[in-house]
Formats: sequence, structure tokens, C-alpha cells
Amino acid sequence: LHGTLDPAARRQAVPDQWLGQEGEKLTATGTIVTDLTIDGYAFNSTRRLLVLATSEGIVKLVTAAAWAYEVQAGDQVAVVGTVKAHELYRDHKQTRLVRPRRLDTPAAQKAENR
Repeated sequence: LHGTLDPAARRQAVPDQWLGQEGEKLTATGTIVTDLTIDGYAFNSTRRLLVLATSEGIVKLVTAAAWAYEVQAGDQVAVVGTVKAHELYRDHKQTRLVRPRRLDTPAAQKAENR
């Protein structure tokens, strides 16, 4: 299956807990385990669903940001966003982030070095 990593291996390695409090900023670094493109409401628009396995728990992002189309399952990423909700998916805890921004892009690193 394109876009997902082995779920059994993922469950063993990732703690089943929520991260942060709703409304606070959260920085998460981990491996993308799911990358799906979702059709949008408007013609020719899409959004990306990314699920990130971190050492603290699972982080879910839904975004139309350009960087989200450049990553795929297996990639390591660092993101920062606002905790929107704590959700359950198949009895596993996920932390949903809104307005996610990727921290480890070449453009971000270039700006930090100025």
C-alpha cells in the first residue's frame, strides 16, 4: 500500500498518549507513517492528510501547505502547529494540529543562518 508504513510496527514503537493541551503550540519531530491527498470542496483543490509517529505519540495534520505535497511515508520531519483536538482513531490516541509549519525545510534553515 502506497502512503502507509506497517501499522503493527508503528503501534509497538509509539506511545498511546495525547500531546500538549488544546490551543497551545506544539513542536513535533518524527516519521511520516501516512500521506494521503484528499479532494477538496472547490474544483481542482486538494489537502494532505499526514500522520506523524513521534517518540511521544501520534500527530495528525490536514493541510494544503506546499511542503506537505513534497513529503511521503518514511520521511523524517519536524513541524510546529497549534493543538486543535485530542482524537481517537481505532482506539488509539492522536493529537490533531492546525496551521502546521515544517521546521526542517531548506528555506527555514537558510533563514535561520542569516
